[in-house]
Amino acid sequence: MPETGDAIETQATWDDFFVYNPASRHRRRFIKALIRAHCPRPRSILDVGCADGRLLEELRAEFGSRITGIEPHRDSAPERLKTNMGGFHSFSIEDSALGETFDLTVMTEVLEHTKNDSAAMENLAKMTAGHLLLTVPAGPILNTDVTMGHLRHYTRESLTALAERHGFSTVACFSWGFPFHSLYRVLVDLFPSAVTGSFGKTNYGPLQKAAANFLYLLFYMNFSGRGNQLFYLGKTR
Repeated sequence: MPETGDAIETQATWDDFFVYNPASRHRRRFIKALIRAHCPRPRSILDVGCADGRLLEELRAEFGSRITGIEPHRDSAPERLKTNMGGFHSFSIEDSALGETFDLTVMTEVLEHTKNDSAAMENLAKMTAGHLLLTVPAGPILNTDVTMGHLRHYTRESLTALAERHGFSTVACFSWGFPFHSLYRVLVDLFPSAVTGSFGKTNYGPLQKAAANFLYLLFYMNFSGRGNQLFYLGKTR
């Protein structure tokens, strides 16, 4: 999750947003599918920018892994997160790394917020003994992206090159989301205040849940190979 500016502290408390947001749900779906296909028995998983820890808890439930999280804004992380995992740490991935390695390191929707993505990747490499799984946005930076603290977006080529410069061999790198997720991003950008007020830092009622579930089902019709969402899986050499 984002790790710079006010967007972080706010987003880490958007509980229903993360539970029901259709793009987040599909990211979790793809993450688990990539793990099943390429590293099905990770003994240990690190999530960098773990926010409320829901992804880690889903991965532990499915794979039985020891889970560890890093979230730079410690006060924004719920107590449940700090107590229900093997380790919880609070620092910026650009500045530091843990003194241990993990079978699988995950960092989802964080790299685009870092001021120095090369330093972040270097620290990720220090903590990864097996696979690295990243998700980042692609395509143009919209006004809502700027509000959320995005400093850059990536292409398959630029993301792959960054990872490979820091010692990873690319296993898979693909985009996803065209046409419906791409259209969704454009529409959200047209009405950012209304969308944030209805679907941001708020508890979802029946209408919000129904809308989110409809979009989740619609997003199954998106194509892989095109779109504004990138997935990268690499392996340490």
